[in-house]
Amino acid sequence: TSSILNTAALDLMRISSAVTVVGIYSSGQVDLQLTGLYCNTSSSAIQVMSDCSEVYLTGSETSGGNPARVRVYSGTVEADLMLLIWYPVLVELYISDTELSAISGFSEPPCGSTTYQEAILRVQGTFEAGNLRQDAIITPLIGQDNIIYGPILRVSAVNELEQKIVALVDGTATVRVELPSGMTPEAVAITVTNDIVR
Repeated sequence: TSSILNTAALDLMRISSAVTVVGIYSSGQVDLQLTGLYCNTSSSAIQVMSDCSEVYLTGSETSGGNPARVRVYSGTVEADLMLLIWYPVLVELYISDTELSAISGFSEPPCGSTTYQEAILRVQGTFEAGNLRQDAIITPLIGQDNIIYGPILRVSAVNELEQKIVALVDGTATVRVELPSGMTPEAVAITVTNDIVR
């Protein structure tokens, strides 16, 4: 069973997977079936091109599937393509430290401005397929413009899975993530303090 993570339900970016149909004859011959195919599905978890060229997700789906069934027809022969479709049910914002203190003995030129501790930001999604559940880091889906954090912080990419939060001045700020689908995680408050950590 092939497995597809429905990230389109979060960022509304279409994702697809090609379908390959193989015919096995009584003679033992095996051929790719490229024409004369027809596909449909009654599943709310997946969509399929009628010519069986691909299955796809647009974000309009309403559930996961375990399994999601696609029916494939070739002449008088029919078969089922079974897919495991993971649908997002929860998005959470993780920040490694919500109180960033000044660091003793460190300052940045030219004005000797205070240097603060940093934190790591990740966005995690919980996905369901029938009675199955799994978590996945979805930070790569979050564009920089979708992270809202206020003037006292700076957020920049560390790698594909994480963003770094750098404090610029003391104060409080709320970090939140906005997704095109409207499935928005709870915001996280950060306090930046001049209390020195040694």
